[in-house]
Amino acid sequence: MKKSQIRILCLGNKLHGDDGIGSRVFEELCHMCWPHHIGLIDAGVGGVALVPLFSHCDRVILVDALLDPKRPGKIVVKQNLDLYELHEDQPLVHGGRLDALLSMLPSLIQPLPRIDLFAITAKDFSNYSNKLSPEAQRAIPELCEKLLESLEADLAQYTGHFVGAS
Repeated sequence: MKKSQIRILCLGNKLHGDDGIGSRVFEELCHMCWPHHIGLIDAGVGGVALVPLFSHCDRVILVDALLDPKRPGKIVVKQNLDLYELHEDQPLVHGGRLDALLSMLPSLIQPLPRIDLFAITAKDFSNYSNKLSPEAQRAIPELCEKLLESLEADLAQYTGHFVGAS
C-alpha cells in the first residue's frame, strides 16, 4: 500500500511576537522521530515561495497563528480547509496574507492536497519581539497533541525508517 505523502508547514515570523507560534511548534515537533513520508518544514513567512510545497503530496498541514486579540491562546483546527475561508473581514485573520496564498492554489496546483489548519489565536504580532504571549506559549503542547492525534492513522500503519530525533 502506498503511503500518503504529508507535509507539515510551520509558518510565522519568530521576531514578531505571537506570529512566531509556527516556529515554536516546529521546534517542539523536531524532538520527535518522523516517518519518511511525513515532511516537517519550518516555512517561515513563506508567501508565494510555499506554492511548490503543496504539489506532489496528499495532505498539507499548516501550523500558524491567527490574530484574535480578544481570545489569545485558543486552539483552532480546521480540517479540509475551505481555501477561501480566511479573509480579512472575518474574526480570525492572519497577518501574513495566508488567505491570499490559499486562494491562488487552485489555479496553480492540480490536484490539490487536503489542507488542514492547526493554529493558535494570537494576542498581537509585535514588531521585534521574540517572545510569545503567555497564552500562546501555554497552548503549544495542546496544539502539538491535536496535530499528532490527526496523524494517528498515518503513524500507526508505518513500519519503515524514521527521521529526526530519537
